[in-house]
Amino acid sequence: MDEKRGYVQMDVPMPQDMVAYLAALSARFNTCNTCDDQSNGFSKLVQAMIDVLMDSEIDISGCSSEDEVVEMIRDGFAGRVE
Repeated sequence: MDEKRGYVQMDVPMPQDMVAYLAALSARFNTCNTCDDQSNGFSKLVQAMIDVLMDSEIDISGCSSEDEVVEMIRDGFAGRVE
């Protein structure tokens, strides 16, 4: 991890479909015009998603698998997003 200006840079492995989803969102909101901008757009989207999760009251403690975490988050947001 590399700390710069209060941030920690992390490499996060992601399946191809998630990368494609982030690329589509970045393009949709005009946040990526070059490769560097695309990476920055991805970071901003992921930061926003994590910020929303941090503000939620979803409790994922006790989950023992990624599938359980996904299910808890989906259940927690069910009906909240229009």
